[in-house]
Amino acid sequence: MITGLTNTGITLLIIFLSKWIFRLDDIKANALGYGFGIISSFVLNKSWTFNHNGTFFHSLFRFAIVTLVAYLVNAYTMLALISLGITDLIAHTCGAIPYVVICYIGYRNFVFKTKKP
Repeated sequence: MITGLTNTGITLLIIFLSKWIFRLDDIKANALGYGFGIISSFVLNKSWTFNHNGTFFHSLFRFAIVTLVAYLVNAYTMLALISLGITDLIAHTCGAIPYVVICYIGYRNFVFKTKKP
């Protein structure tokens, strides 16, 4: 849970700073924020949350698949909410919810699943 909160906090902080300080649009800010969040997510989840000792590239490939699906759902959710007139702050935050859920389930059951002896 700490890993998820940390990654979500990093991601949202970078998104909001990118929008407000650098004046990036929602798509660019979202991609930048999730780019940083994805890197920390892989490292923290592999080594800490799931204590996975599988091969690096196998884990990374599966991680990329799950993360891509989750990111597409996130972006769709965020853009759909903005098109409905929801403020960008709320839309980005709401978009993080399906992203986190999809990632956690995918990481636990597909990416970092440990084999039982």
